[in-house]
Amino acid sequence: MSASSNPQPALGAAIRALRIKKEAKQQAVAEAAGITVAHLSKIERGLTNPTWGTVVAIAEALDTSLLQLAKRYEAAKDSQRR
Repeated sequence: MSASSNPQPALGAAIRALRIKKEAKQQAVAEAAGITVAHLSKIERGLTNPTWGTVVAIAEALDTSLLQLAKRYEAAKDSQRR
């Protein structure tokens, strides 16, 4: 997957924050989501946008709902505006 011309760093920040809160390693989350560690790392750093299916898989790998991930995204987006 190529890098998006309009990456969403807040989404990556939300995923990373949730992964850290759950004390999950990138390797474990990536494997459970069916993606590579390199791809997860790029998502977390806001260098690429995941597909909808990848977001769903990451949320499931983190044992969370899309709603909770969306709430974290909104909070991250708000903090990046400040």
